[in-house]
Amino acid sequence: MDKFEELHVVNTRLLAELDRVCRLHGIRYYMDGGTLIGAVRHHGAIPWDDDVDVTMKRADYERAARVLEENGYEQEHGHNVSHHHYGYRKDGVSFELHRRLGIVQESDEATLELFEDGIERRQMVQIGSFRYPILPAELNGLVLMFHINQHLRSGLGLRQIIDWMMYLDRNDNLQELLPLLRKMGMEKLALTVTAMCQQYLGLGGMSEEAGDASAREALVTDPGAYPTQELMDYIYEKGNFGTKSGEEGKIASVFLIATNPLNLFKRLQAGGLQRWKAAGKYRFLRPFAWIYQIGFILRELVSHGISPRRFMRQHETGVRQRKLIRKLGLEIDRNIN
Repeated sequence: MDKFEELHVVNTRLLAELDRVCRLHGIRYYMDGGTLIGAVRHHGAIPWDDDVDVTMKRADYERAARVLEENGYEQEHGHNVSHHHYGYRKDGVSFELHRRLGIVQESDEATLELFEDGIERRQMVQIGSFRYPILPAELNGLVLMFHINQHLRSGLGLRQIIDWMMYLDRNDNLQELLPLLRKMGMEKLALTVTAMCQQYLGLGGMSEEAGDASAREALVTDPGAYPTQELMDYIYEKGNFGTKSGEEGKIASVFLIATNPLNLFKRLQAGGLQRWKAAGKYRFLRPFAWIYQIGFILRELVSHGISPRRFMRQHETGVRQRKLIRKLGLEIDRNIN
């Protein structure tokens, strides 16, 4: 048995244990759609460098955290300052326990209820040696597009795009998905990504299993109507297959909201809360997390040898991202945790 096979055995065992513990305590959850597609790509095994993301109802969130800790899962990042997920680790496997998608605001009750209803209607799929609890197909598609939307701010890679391509090829729910995308303001984003996949990545017409002709035609549109070239250029510039974009990418993302001082402050504050361990421990420090984040960015500039010229290049990248996000009909200054 090689190293990958050994890790896969541990991974599968822990996923089975997680499912057993949750069922024992009446906790229903679903696994992230990207995690599921990663398992498909790896013949049932979740890539070992990925987090395993699980999401449950808000009412079960804190209880689920206690249950995991009672069963040997160690919290990775101390106090949960992002308010929507905890990180846990056991036997080398990282889990992220979510109460909502990071891109969905706590005040967006309608969307939160939509996904909580999806947990009640969750489905089980068999991939390799493990059965995965997943959202209904139309909500899985919505999650994948949320991921693309979110990564547009920090560094969109081909991995998220290919996940969407695989979803289109395997599902027959396009008529149900389009109204949801329209309601969430992501219809143009979805159409642009799909047209880009057709133009540059070999996505053809949907498979016969992917619904009737009218549903396929509703999503496969005239590529010339959407900024496909600009989106492809952006992905090429980021130069990754879905990995983290690095500190330069984080610096560039700051410029996305530079035109709005209030949201710039919010973004700096959120970043500081995530990085500053002392702020997680001592409440009186939390109002000053934005100062810590500014210091962090300055330290990164120095440690990575980022010259003023390279710094300005990141500013230009941020400006291009803002323009692209506007063309895609998305909000620029939305504060994403």
